[in-house]
Amino acid sequence: MSDAASDHAITIHTGRLFRYRGADALDISRKGGHPLGVLFAPSWKLLMPFKERAWDRERRWKRELTNPDERDRAALLLAIENEAVQEWSQYVEKFTEEMKVSYREHRSAWHAALHLGPEVTVCCFCEDAARCHRSLVASMFLAAGPKNNATVTLGGERPQPNRKIKS
Repeated sequence: MSDAASDHAITIHTGRLFRYRGADALDISRKGGHPLGVLFAPSWKLLMPFKERAWDRERRWKRELTNPDERDRAALLLAIENEAVQEWSQYVEKFTEEMKVSYREHRSAWHAALHLGPEVTVCCFCEDAARCHRSLVASMFLAAGPKNNATVTLGGERPQPNRKIKS
């Protein structure tokens, strides 16, 4: 595992569990417990408070949508969204620290993940890929590629693969 020239090309996609079921799916959720994938999942200590605050924001958002005062409603909805942006920024920082530890302690697993095949789709349960650790992991794989003899390309979010319908 030297920093020498890359010997493997891989495209990393992201996808939502139960929506994407391709053969290249790697479950990186904490709940899924995939032996390799779980190394790229946030800890319960980080995940649960983040999720609970997100659920609280969603309840407040739905409640505010029924507020008859449009100016008041708009201001409160903006405040809720600003909270979400700030919370995500803090989450990214903490998750990045967790993944640095994961990389140091499980370097061979990172190498294995980057050599699973020509394509890998990292998947978890979150709806919004833009505010999900799967997008962060994909970017981290891009950064880790050269140190693991891999040329990584980001392929973006995948929908469910097309399935041929038997006639």
